[in-house]
Amino acid sequence: MYKFTERQKQADVEKFLRRLADRAASKWMSDRCERRNESRCGQSMPVYMARWDGVSFSKDEATIALSRDVSSQGIAVVVVGPFQAKRVVMAFWVESRPCFALGEVHNEAPMGGGYRRLGIELIELLDVADHPSLEELIPLTARLAPMFTAEAANRD
Repeated sequence: MYKFTERQKQADVEKFLRRLADRAASKWMSDRCERRNESRCGQSMPVYMARWDGVSFSKDEATIALSRDVSSQGIAVVVVGPFQAKRVVMAFWVESRPCFALGEVHNEAPMGGGYRRLGIELIELLDVADHPSLEELIPLTARLAPMFTAEAANRD
C-alpha cells in the first residue's frame, strides 16, 4: 500500500535535487556569459559520502566524491576506487549550510584511471534533530564549501 509519508519524503528529495540543479544551471549560464575559451558547467560539487546503517554513518567507509549529474530522483557521483556500501548518507554544502540525504547505490561502473561512477537514488532528506549522529558530519561537510580555507578551519 502506498503511504503518504513516503510520497512526502520523495517530494522533499525532488525539491532538494531541483534546487541543486537550478543552482548548477545558473552557474553554468553565468559562466557562459563570461566569454571563456571553453564552457564550464557548474554541476560538479564535492559530496561527502559514508555507509549508513540506519542509525549512524561509518567513518571507516567514507569518502569524498564529486557529483556528475543531478536528476529529479538521484545523483551520479565519481569516486576513486570501489565503494562497497549500498545505503549511504550523503552530505552536501548548499547555500552556506549542510544538507544530508539518505541514498541507495543502484549502479557502479568503472570509468578508467581507478575512478568509478555511482548512480545513487536519494530516498529522503535527513535532519540532525532526528539523527544526532549526523552532528559529527557538520565540520566535515563545512570543508566542502567553495570558500573553505585552512585559516577558517583553524579559527573554529
